[in-house]
Amino acid sequence: MRVGVLVCLWALLSLEHAMAQEQLPDIQVTVEDEHLIKLWVNGYVNVLLVRCGGTVVLIDAGFAETAEQLESKLGELGIDRVDYVVNTHSDGDHTGGNSVIGRESTIIAHSKCREALQEEADFPTTGLPEITFKDSIRVPCGLSELALIAMPGGHTDNDVVVHIPERDIVYLGDIIVPETFPVVWLDYYADVSVERLEGILGALIDLFPDDTRFVSAHGRDYTKAELRAYRDMVVNTVGVVRKAFDDGKTLEEMRANNLLGDWASWNSRVFEWINTDFWIETIYKSLSDQP
Repeated sequence: MRVGVLVCLWALLSLEHAMAQEQLPDIQVTVEDEHLIKLWVNGYVNVLLVRCGGTVVLIDAGFAETAEQLESKLGELGIDRVDYVVNTHSDGDHTGGNSVIGRESTIIAHSKCREALQEEADFPTTGLPEITFKDSIRVPCGLSELALIAMPGGHTDNDVVVHIPERDIVYLGDIIVPETFPVVWLDYYADVSVERLEGILGALIDLFPDDTRFVSAHGRDYTKAELRAYRDMVVNTVGVVRKAFDDGKTLEEMRANNLLGDWASWNSRVFEWINTDFWIETIYKSLSDQP
């Protein structure tokens, strides 16, 4: 298993331990208007609440450990029932709250998201998605609809983006991590790669209007121009590592030579393990796995 993934797992385990041992921080609420509320859960993950007429849709459900806290916060906001819970992918910080938040809701996700959750021995069956899809599906929301579009392969094999056309908003889940390098889970999914991520970022740029706001699960919102810059960073760094790879350089040589030093400003200040060494290793392994 890669060192970067081990560091990531350590970080997640440390987070879970801290959550179990200490009082959870209050959920930060940003009420944009009566139809759209953003909830920053445990200082870690964005959950998006959409209200259309009498319909309530929650995009992602947070951790299992934060589920009751999130449910309580929704109650404070006057929301006693969620009609639909959408899982953007199978990571625990997006699906852990399913069995609590979604117990009276319809949970919707990519078909491979349900498969991944079923493989987890301790995942409650009550939290499994009831409606699944492979390519796309529309969710009724008052007089409009939300579009769920499958874009797997850039983070997990079951990533979904959610388009809210009335607001020109696209929720990206973990397809990007704003202001730092992407996280492509090569060790856990067979059908993911940095090349697939490049394609997804290009598709997002081509598919949605220039005034679209892109909401990420772990950071600030992005404009279309900022998403283009992010895609350029990915394409350029992959190109540099690919050339070194084709020239026969080893992973150790690339790291020792600080191959991506020109992109050091993309080292995360929040998730310290997401840095140039991590991204070099991700690209190198993705290239190595090609037939």
